[in-house]
Amino acid sequence: MIAAKGLLCLFIAGFSTGVFLFLYGRCFELRALKWLVGSAIAAKLALIIVGYSLFPQMNCNSDAAIYYFPEVQKAISGALPNRDYASSYSPLFPVTCMPAFAGWRSVGAFVLTMFVFESAMLALYLFGRKSNVTNSWRVAFLYTCSPISFYWCTLTGYNGTIIAFFALLALILVERKKDFSSAVSLVLGLLCSKLLMALSYPAVVCFERRGQWKRLVWTSLLLAVSLIIQFAMGMDGFAPIKREANKMTSGNVWYVLSPWIPADICDTFAWQALPMVTTAVVVLAMLATYLRRNFPSGTESQETRFDAATAFLAATNLAFMIFSKKAYTFYWLMALIFILHTLIASSRDRRTIVKWIIPVFFLGASTTVEPLLWGIVQTQVSHTPQMVVNSLWIIDVLTLACYLYLTVWCFKASLDRDRVSWRGEVPIEASSGEVCG
Repeated sequence: MIAAKGLLCLFIAGFSTGVFLFLYGRCFELRALKWLVGSAIAAKLALIIVGYSLFPQMNCNSDAAIYYFPEVQKAISGALPNRDYASSYSPLFPVTCMPAFAGWRSVGAFVLTMFVFESAMLALYLFGRKSNVTNSWRVAFLYTCSPISFYWCTLTGYNGTIIAFFALLALILVERKKDFSSAVSLVLGLLCSKLLMALSYPAVVCFERRGQWKRLVWTSLLLAVSLIIQFAMGMDGFAPIKREANKMTSGNVWYVLSPWIPADICDTFAWQALPMVTTAVVVLAMLATYLRRNFPSGTESQETRFDAATAFLAATNLAFMIFSKKAYTFYWLMALIFILHTLIASSRDRRTIVKWIIPVFFLGASTTVEPLLWGIVQTQVSHTPQMVVNSLWIIDVLTLACYLYLTVWCFKASLDRDRVSWRGEVPIEASSGEVCG
């Protein structure tokens, strides 16, 4: 099964990369991309409905089966999260999943819910704002046909798509100068998913100098009100932080370093707190640089600010993947659309694309393999061959290298005004001698 998942993701990554490079710059590229995106979305919907109807026990070890299903059942019976039962999710997450679950008592209902949020997010991205049409459909194609989207959303239904939807909505609203609405979107995104939504806050709040204090105050007030309501109802609003604070996975710098750190140091409070402190310091340093270097004149267009904010959001999420000690590969769902937007929109030719498409291909192809590292260590499978463990550790190192490369790319794009002036329609380059009429 593990090998089958890996081969499936490798095939999807190879297919999407090959088709993207083949179509890039051809006269029929835009028509082909629209057809492929529409077909992929329809195929995913059919796969969810048919797959979970015929095989209701499919992915019985996913979070949707182990956590979402029982929590929503308890919520339907009137129980409240972190009062009547422990939960790592925000208080409105069960409510968000209830509509689909009420009509379909299956794990597939949660997968369908995440698929609906993903599709709504893509619709927002493609039709909710003025943009470079060709580049937007390139992003939509690479996202829709990514192994990360296909496996973690369509097959297993992780909730990162909720975060991506509300983060994109908040960016679009603040681009339209709707500061209060953008703050509502930020807070709703957190309340309907989980704490990781907070990674999107700096990019939205600091979208531009105009109104940034207003957005900060509105967001803070709405969060404070939501916490007061939770505590008034007997719910511990900080319980998800307490439950998740000490968990660790592979796929981050601390896991890669752990073989060389003495066990007595790993058990200390300082070592346990170091990932959180490091993540905060890195993100704050990035934010300070972003605010100092970006848009000092205040005359840049809203479109240019949107692209810079998107690049910064992508960079902060990638930095989190590196420095947080809990960084599952399915967390990519909450940032993939922003990462792809930055990479594609800041590329002008095929040579530039090759520089980033290789790490994106690797991360997609290995997305189901990398988490095995931590599983092997946790369960201490003594019969696992050392060669396998070493191979997985190498995959982890390569994963970190890809994260770092893409973080630098996106962060530079958020600072470089020439690089973020992406809105003009770039003429499609003819390929293989074609003449575009």
